[in-house]
Amino acid sequence: MVLAKVVKLEMQSVPRVVRPWENSLKVNLLQMIRFLAERFFSASSALQEFIHNPLLPRKQEEANRLRDWIDSIHDQCALFGLNLSVYKAREILYALDTGQCTPSFLQPALKELHQRIEQELASEWFKYVPRNKAQYIEPGRFDVHALAAFGFDTQIEFARAGECFALGLNTATVFHLMRIIDAGLKSAAKALGITYTSEAWKTVTNKINEEMQKKYHLKTDEWKKSEPFYAELLTDIGAIGKAHRNPTLHDLKVNYSEDEAQYLLIVTEAFITHLSKGGLREA
Repeated sequence: MVLAKVVKLEMQSVPRVVRPWENSLKVNLLQMIRFLAERFFSASSALQEFIHNPLLPRKQEEANRLRDWIDSIHDQCALFGLNLSVYKAREILYALDTGQCTPSFLQPALKELHQRIEQELASEWFKYVPRNKAQYIEPGRFDVHALAAFGFDTQIEFARAGECFALGLNTATVFHLMRIIDAGLKSAAKALGITYTSEAWKTVTNKINEEMQKKYHLKTDEWKKSEPFYAELLTDIGAIGKAHRNPTLHDLKVNYSEDEAQYLLIVTEAFITHLSKGGLREA
């Protein structure tokens, strides 16, 4: 019967718990310090105390403290997805609860649990985001009305561009921005009643210039109202510069500096904001 329970324990799967940073792959320094200091540093100290004592706790109070520590460590390991450590903690808890925990079992078991925790923590890697770039990776940075109104996919692409910039991936930032700009040009082409093509930069600007250069009496009333909007759109497109799109996608030798990536991030956000305020949406 006891053997059956042990087998069942070993075969029991660890529940898939989403770790604090897993959905966004982001965690700040304060979260990490709190996790390490409040949980594993103190747990490590407690484990070492019991590891160095070759005997089982003789007082019930000490025995309860040991069990509470292992139980707490188990829960924290489960929360952070340290599955091998969870299995070992369960094994120790089961031995304590069934009266099968002996000094010869406890000391090496605690040592192994401590080693597993260190090894599994060491396998998680985080990339540093400097303070001056933190705004680009913070949740909600691009959760602004104009971007949300233009379109959800574009808003998500902005978040990806922001994360790339925060992590120092400048060329990847520009890649995501070019996708956003294409979405913006596609919506502008649709509003202008022209076909969207790979040459959208040229077709959109040519169409706007063509309409603007018409004599005033030949312009429609609708165009007269919207002309200031499209005049500003020309300025936006000029600020972005059409020379970026093809090299970013097709030339491996083209790379962007931090300043260039940040500049394009700023002007692209202004471009989409302008389109959105003019009533344009993802095509």
